[in-house]
Amino acid sequence: MDLKDIKIKPFMLLPILPIVAIVFFCLRYSQNIFDYYLPNSQWNDEVIYYKTIEGIMEYGIPQGYFGYNESHAQIGTFGAWSPVIYIIDALWGGIFGWNLYSPIVARIVFAVASMVIYALICKPDIKETITLFLFVVGFTLYSRYLVSQMADCYIVSLLIIFAGLYERSILGKKYGLTMALIVMLTLMRPYYVLLWLLIYEFKSEKRYHITEIALASVSMFGYFAISKLFTAAYFSSLIDFDWLNMIFTSPVAGIKNLFYILVDAVLLINSNILMAFFTGSAVGSQYLLFYLLTLIFIILCFLDKEKSKWARLLVVNILFWLAIVLLYDVGVGSRHLMPFIMLEGFIVINGNTKNYIFDVVLIIATCYLCLVKLTDSYLMTYPSHNQGLEKQIDEINQEISEVVSIDKSNKWDNTVLWVLSDVDGGYPWQMLYGLPAGMGINICTYDYVVENFDNLNAKYIACTANGEVSSHCKANGWTEIFIQEDSNVCFYQKN
Repeated sequence: MDLKDIKIKPFMLLPILPIVAIVFFCLRYSQNIFDYYLPNSQWNDEVIYYKTIEGIMEYGIPQGYFGYNESHAQIGTFGAWSPVIYIIDALWGGIFGWNLYSPIVARIVFAVASMVIYALICKPDIKETITLFLFVVGFTLYSRYLVSQMADCYIVSLLIIFAGLYERSILGKKYGLTMALIVMLTLMRPYYVLLWLLIYEFKSEKRYHITEIALASVSMFGYFAISKLFTAAYFSSLIDFDWLNMIFTSPVAGIKNLFYILVDAVLLINSNILMAFFTGSAVGSQYLLFYLLTLIFIILCFLDKEKSKWARLLVVNILFWLAIVLLYDVGVGSRHLMPFIMLEGFIVINGNTKNYIFDVVLIIATCYLCLVKLTDSYLMTYPSHNQGLEKQIDEINQEISEVVSIDKSNKWDNTVLWVLSDVDGGYPWQMLYGLPAGMGINICTYDYVVENFDNLNAKYIACTANGEVSSHCKANGWTEIFIQEDSNVCFYQKN
């Protein structure tokens, strides 16, 4: 075949979209895409995630306990996240190895793969392809997660595949794969069980409905069973059911309490939306985009011939909003909006074939809120290389590795308590990247450590060098195994 005979279709460009999005993100925030260094991120969750995967690669499972205030899983050593979240990175690390550059490479490859699958399934035309490019490039929050250690980008990639299968499922195709994706997503985050509502109508046979209900029930039970047995308790409950318990114990007071919770949530969300315009609030930007998508669904319920499709999306959005404000809170809940916005953006752009005005409105709003206004330095700072930080982490790894040895017989002997803050400030958590592979990191408050000092289980403490916890360690005969004055960190070992 002559190369001249090969016709380039617009959708063939979709696989490069994640890379284009990262390039534009770096240009927007004046960063060098090749100057990447994971430990210099401002997100401290990433060190927990990275060291967990490192422990899996080295020993099959971390040999120390991840948790909070010395909490730990009933089975295993994982922290607060469902272990299902780690599967993709564990597979990647098992095949290609694991280092500080693995997270960004794995996420980009997985994102590109999801775009390939979506393009092959949906084959968007030139209008849809251009619109998708503008939407994804403008949604810089997604680009930031692409260069992080967090699993949200994997969830987005699975949702993009789901968006493609969703369109084809309407035509009765790829139904089994769609169901498998929903099960996987639900085991990662329980509210994705709502996606069953989108595909429930596709098969009219009773046996399909029974299968859907059974899989939804099993996946939800699986999530909570995994959370109960294989994850550590957080400082406070990650999912709040107090309002529900109150309704059962005192119905009238419970309903009043529920009303006040919803009113407070609406007021707080509205306040954050205003801040999105004036201070570039990421929380407000995401809620506003979510509300815009909800409004689009309402209008399409009246204008589009596929009224049932948009009505189901509307119901899912309402239930998802309730899950966010009732089970989490407005601030933390906003972090769960990003994948949903990506999913619904793809559905609107590819599934709304006549009312192009909605695509235009969505792109303008996304680009304005996220590409122009969003200035949240905590969320949007690119983890660029810092030679001084790299030297400090390498020194810590070298020094501590000579003293610490992994003891497979006692998990607490492989656990370091990370003291969140002290009188002389917070512990620079980036230094925890220097811990030997397999060690567990148990995040503790200053009050917990001081009040329970004589009964601490962990063998090691990472704290600031001149704080009260350091003084307690010295006074109680703990051995100082390493101190780094320029970063103000100190490691102690229980005798």
